[in-house]
Amino acid sequence: MKKVIITLSVILLAATSCLKMDFYPHNAFSRYNVGEEEMPLFYYGLYNCSQYKPTSDGYYALDIMGGDLERAGGSAGFTPAAQVQALVIPNGGFINGPWTGYYAWLYQVNCFIESAGKMTPGAEQDLYLGTGHFFRGLIYYNLTSRWRSVPILRVATNEPVASSPEADCWAFVEEEFKAAVDLLGVYAGDNTYVSKQAAQALMARTCLAEGKMTEAVQYAEAVIGSGYFSLDTYENIWDKDKSTEVIFAYANTGADENGIQMSSMFRGSPSYIPTSAFEQVVFTNDERYNWLHYADGQYITFNKYNTYGGYDPIMVTRLSEMYLISAEAQGRTAGIGRLNELRVKRGLPEIGVPATDEAYIDAILAERRLELAGEGFRWFDLVRTGRYEATLGLDSRYNVLPIPEEQINRSKGVLKQNPVWSKVEE
Repeated sequence: MKKVIITLSVILLAATSCLKMDFYPHNAFSRYNVGEEEMPLFYYGLYNCSQYKPTSDGYYALDIMGGDLERAGGSAGFTPAAQVQALVIPNGGFINGPWTGYYAWLYQVNCFIESAGKMTPGAEQDLYLGTGHFFRGLIYYNLTSRWRSVPILRVATNEPVASSPEADCWAFVEEEFKAAVDLLGVYAGDNTYVSKQAAQALMARTCLAEGKMTEAVQYAEAVIGSGYFSLDTYENIWDKDKSTEVIFAYANTGADENGIQMSSMFRGSPSYIPTSAFEQVVFTNDERYNWLHYADGQYITFNKYNTYGGYDPIMVTRLSEMYLISAEAQGRTAGIGRLNELRVKRGLPEIGVPATDEAYIDAILAERRLELAGEGFRWFDLVRTGRYEATLGLDSRYNVLPIPEEQINRSKGVLKQNPVWSKVEE
């Protein structure tokens, strides 16, 4: 595991730049000496590091692996399966970058939780602890859904730690989001800060991943019924000043935050473009068509992020996902209403109840593919529903990511390769 040395001055300088504050810390100080007066800066700095640590591949990898995005320019002639085989290798940066980023982010989150735990009990401490647990839950959701069995680190450490069983990792994700639900306040009108509803939304996502359908419905419906959000036109979702359905997104306001340039990834000279397979499933009578099938020079691109400055908000969760989770988790008879509500909002006709559960999941996945395109869901949607191998024509090892060889080597044998990858010779 990468050695991560952190000084809070780095976090605080980033936070002050983001907030355009008029003061800066004059000295670096260790996490062991953080006082309550420094915690607000540590808190804002945590948001800053959280949005960019996973790297660009951390955001788009699952759409690439799911066969819906490809790298522009350099992938001519590659099938989606061939692109996955070229990128998903134990010694490649496509895998190592996000893994390293998640654990560097985790180190900072663990430092923050440790410091917040020393504060005077009260509303401010609850906010900080709730935020820390939310981000730690988000980190481990991403790690567990991709690598399944990973090291669980509850404290900031640079020492190598063995991976825990997948069941323990999912239990830890739940533990973190439940703590966030209990500690965070309700949504206060700014979707660039976490809230109780944001934690409930990610609990719904987690329960769906685990197959806990009753709980997934409960959490998703709690967000839907909270009254804080409503389904919006697809165009408004991407306008941070208009959207009524974004539950939580990173602000990602400019280069001084080291942000991920969302529109620059998809527009102008794009880094990623939709595959021909994706282009063929976008219907022209769908409100989303112009945002997912935009003629931009020599490419057809996504137009979801369109500020041209590159620094659009980074979506983490929004209300349409809750509708889709509730629809899937309730099953075809009870859930079809939620699915049709979203379809109608997107300009599509209602559909009848499919004849089989399998056909219903096909309908759910088709809707998720369009609604959540480019937001990092496609690969795991196919994996968790048992459709990945048949859809892309790949063998079973691609249902889980290999642990980067660099991290295994750094751990001096403590960290072991995922069994399905351990005998693969590169």
